[in-house]
Amino acid sequence: YNRLGVYNMAIKDYNRAIEINPTHAEFYYCNRGNVFSKIGNYTQAIKDFNKAINLSPKFEDAYYRRGDTYDKIGNHMQAIENYKISARLGGSEAREFLRDKGIRW
Repeated sequence: YNRLGVYNMAIKDYNRAIEINPTHAEFYYCNRGNVFSKIGNYTQAIKDFNKAINLSPKFEDAYYRRGDTYDKIGNHMQAIENYKISARLGGSEAREFLRDKGIRW
């Protein structure tokens, strides 16, 4: 459903996956959190990225996506901090972004 752009159905399926296995970080991050970000529900997206990071503290891409979401709501300082954490954990997207902006991580 996510790839088809049927986001309400994608969220419904991700909710069910989380009910079945609430400790699987990917369900929050690359699934539901990304969909919430796509539809502009940034508050819920950040909550899901927080949950993914809580479950898997070295989940570099969750930090990157949380940073991206903070950037979308205008919280650029928080975004940069998340990009830095992602970069330190090996995130290539974060490293490239910070390098392009001339920001040390």
